[in-house]
Amino acid sequence: MAKKKNAHSTAAPAAPSSRPRELSDVVKPRDSSQEELENLKTLNHMLLKETVERRGQLADLRSKLDVLSEEHGFMSSIEHQVSSISLSALLLDASSRLDAEAREKGGIKKSLDFKEMKIQQLESKIVCLEEQMEDMATKYQEAVNRARSGLGALEVEKEEAKRRLAEKEHVIEELKVGNSALQKSRKETESKLSREIDVLRRRMAEMANEKEEIGRRLDEREHDIQLLECEKSFLENEKKGMELKLMAEISELEQRMLNNELYFKLVEDEKGEREIKFGEEIDTLKLRMEEMMHYIKQLESAKHAAEEVKKEIEVSFEWKMQGMMVEVDGLNARIVEIGREREALERKLAEKEADVYRLTRNFESVVDSLKGRIGELEHCVRILEGERDGAEVEKRRMETGFELKKRELVAEMDSMKQRIVDLGKDRQVFVRQLAEMDSLRGRVKELEFHVNTLEESRDEMEEEKRRMVLRFESKTQVMVAEMDGLKNRIVEIANERNVFERKLADKEDYVKQLERDGEKIADGLRVQVMELKKSKSETEEVLAKLKAMLEVLQFDYDAEKKNVDALMEDKKLVENKLKDAELKSVRVLAMLKSTAGAMQCREEEKENVVDYEMDEDDRVFAAEMNAIKDAFKCGLAEERAKKKGGLWGWLYPATSTIVAAVSLAYAAKGR
Repeated sequence: MAKKKNAHSTAAPAAPSSRPRELSDVVKPRDSSQEELENLKTLNHMLLKETVERRGQLADLRSKLDVLSEEHGFMSSIEHQVSSISLSALLLDASSRLDAEAREKGGIKKSLDFKEMKIQQLESKIVCLEEQMEDMATKYQEAVNRARSGLGALEVEKEEAKRRLAEKEHVIEELKVGNSALQKSRKETESKLSREIDVLRRRMAEMANEKEEIGRRLDEREHDIQLLECEKSFLENEKKGMELKLMAEISELEQRMLNNELYFKLVEDEKGEREIKFGEEIDTLKLRMEEMMHYIKQLESAKHAAEEVKKEIEVSFEWKMQGMMVEVDGLNARIVEIGREREALERKLAEKEADVYRLTRNFESVVDSLKGRIGELEHCVRILEGERDGAEVEKRRMETGFELKKRELVAEMDSMKQRIVDLGKDRQVFVRQLAEMDSLRGRVKELEFHVNTLEESRDEMEEEKRRMVLRFESKTQVMVAEMDGLKNRIVEIANERNVFERKLADKEDYVKQLERDGEKIADGLRVQVMELKKSKSETEEVLAKLKAMLEVLQFDYDAEKKNVDALMEDKKLVENKLKDAELKSVRVLAMLKSTAGAMQCREEEKENVVDYEMDEDDRVFAAEMNAIKDAFKCGLAEERAKKKGGLWGWLYPATSTIVAAVSLAYAAKGR
C-alpha cells in the first residue's frame, strides 16, 4: 500500500492545491475505508484481549477445581460430583464462548481481508482517475486559454445574476413577511371569532345553568313541600290512630266496667271527662285546620305576587334576548368585515404572486442566457479538442520530419525545452482555470438548484395559499353555520321559553310562596307538633293511669274468679255429699221404717242378731242405728206408759223421730 501511495505521488507531482471536485469525491471513500479498517483493527485487538482474559479465567477455574479437589478430598462422592458438574458446566460455557469468539474473529478476519481487497481496488481506481485527470488537464489547457477572453463577460453576467438573485431573495423575504403578517392577521381574526363564539357559548351555558338551577330549586321546594305534607299526614294519621286507640280503649274499658259493677260509675265519670277532653282537642284541631286554610289563602296571595315577579322576569329575559340578538347582529357585521379583509388580503396575495411570477420569469430568462453562454463555452471546448487532435497529428508529422531533419532541428531543441517549461506553467494556470470553471459550473448548478428551490417554494406558497383560502372559507362556512345554528337555537329557545315559563310559573310561584311563608308554616307545624306531642304525653299518662286501674281491676277480677272457682268446687263437693247423704237418708228412712214396723209387730220378741263383717262406716252406721233403735225402744216404752196421753202422746214420738232423722242427716253430712 505504501508503494501504491508513492506511485500515486510520483504520478501527480505537480497537482495543485485546488484539485478538481471529482478527485476529492473519489478520495473520500479511501479515507472512510481507512477509518473502517482502523475500527476493525481496534475491534480485533479488543477481541484478542477479551479472549486472553477468558483464557486466563478458564485457567483460574481449572486451578480452583484442582485446589478444591485437593482440599476437599474428604467430602462425599455426591458433593464432589456436584461441584465437578458445576465447574464443568462453567468450563463448557467458557469453551463455547471461546469457540464463538474464535468464529467471530474468523468472520472479522474475512471481513478485514475483503475490506483490504476493496481498498486495493479503490486505490487502483484512484490511480486511474488521477491519470485520467492529468489527461483531461492537458486537453483543457488550450480551452482555458481561449476561455480567458470570455471570463470577463461571464464575471459581469455572474455579478448581474447575483444582483438579481439578491433582489429575488429580498422579494421572497418581503413575501415571507407579508405571508407571516397575513397568517398573523388570520390567527388574530380566528382568535377573535373563537373568543366571541366562546362568549356566546358561555352565555348559553350560563342560561342553561340558570335554567338547571331554577329547576333544582323547584325540585328542592317540591321535596320540602312533600316532606311537610308527609309530616302533616303522619301527624294526622297519628292523631287518628290515637283517637281510634282511645276509642278502642274506652270501649274495652266500658266492656270491662260492665263486668265490674263496683267501678262502673267511676269509669262512666272518666269516660265523660275523656269525651269532653277529646271534644276540646277536636275543637282545637278544627281551629288549626282553619289556620291551615288561612295559610293556604296566604299562599294563594303569594302566588299572585309571584306571577307579577314572573312577568318581571319575562321582561328581563326579553331584554336579554334582545341584547343577544344585537350581539348576533354585531357578530354578523364582524363576519362581513372579516370577509372584506379576506378579499383585501387575497388581492394583496395575488399582487405578490404576480410579482413573484414576474421575478421568476426574469430569473428564468437570466438562467436561460447563462445556459446558452455555457453551451457556447462547451462548443468552444469541443472546437479546442478538435484543434488539439489536429495539433497532435501535426506533432507526429513534425516528429517524422524531425527524424528526417534531425540535424536541422538541434538548434530548436532549446526553444522546445523552453516551450515545454512554458507549457508546464500554462498547465498549472489551466488547472487553476479548470478549477475555476468547475466552481463556475458548481455555482451554475447551485443557481439552478436555487431556482428549483424557489420554484418549489413558490409552488408550496401557492399550495399554502390555496390551503389557507380553503381553510378560511371552511372556517367561514363553519362560523356561518354556527351562527345559523345559534340563530336557530335562539329561535328554539324563544319557542321553548313559553313552555318553560309556564312550568316555571307553576313552580316558581309555589317556591317563592314557600320561601316567604315557609318559616311561618314550619313554626305553625312545629307548634302543632309540640301541642300534639303534649296532648300525646297527657293521653299516654291517662292511658297509663287507666292501665294501672285496669291492672287493679284485673287483679281483683282474677281474685274473685279464683274465689268463685273455689266456691264452685266446694259447691260440687257439697252436692256430691248431699247426694250421698240423700242416698244414706233414704236407706236410713227405709231402715227406720223397717225398724219401726218390726218394733211395732214384735215388741216382745228378742232380737235376732246376725253377725257379719262390716266396714268402718257400716259399723258406725250400725252403732248409730242401734242407738236410734234403743231410742225408739225407750220411746215405745214411754209411749206405752203414756198411751193414754191423747194427741200429744202421738205427736211426741213422731217429732222425736223427725228430730232423730234430721240429726242423723247432719251426722251423715258431717261425715
